[in-house]
Amino acid sequence: MKKRSPVSLLQQRIIHQFILSGHWENHLRKITVANKRKYDLLIRTIQEWMGDKVTIHGGNAGLHILLESSQGLSESDMIKRAKVNRVLVYPVSTFWLEEKRYSDNMVLLGFGNVPEANIVDGVRQLAKAWEI
Repeated sequence: MKKRSPVSLLQQRIIHQFILSGHWENHLRKITVANKRKYDLLIRTIQEWMGDKVTIHGGNAGLHILLESSQGLSESDMIKRAKVNRVLVYPVSTFWLEEKRYSDNMVLLGFGNVPEANIVDGVRQLAKAWEI
């Protein structure tokens, strides 16, 4: 029995034309530039508002970074305090391969879906939440 593609032939042809016409490449270039601007703004703002109170990890990791607190805050404290100030950060511990080697003072901060205009305020809210 022949397996059917879950994507219709019409949709496949549309995507094929989209790629052949150069629109896909243009789209990638556009989002790469936009994400680089957001990343640069995020890093500058964290350095400005948090200084040496946090360490930034994963500079080339994609659309997220890890923030490590040097303030004595645990992962769960960082998440709870951020949530009170309406900023979402995510646990790192669930992804750590060797639990014994995890320091319990980091969170994952994604920026891919955050409008550039909201980045500065979000970092300010985190600094406020974490009393930095």
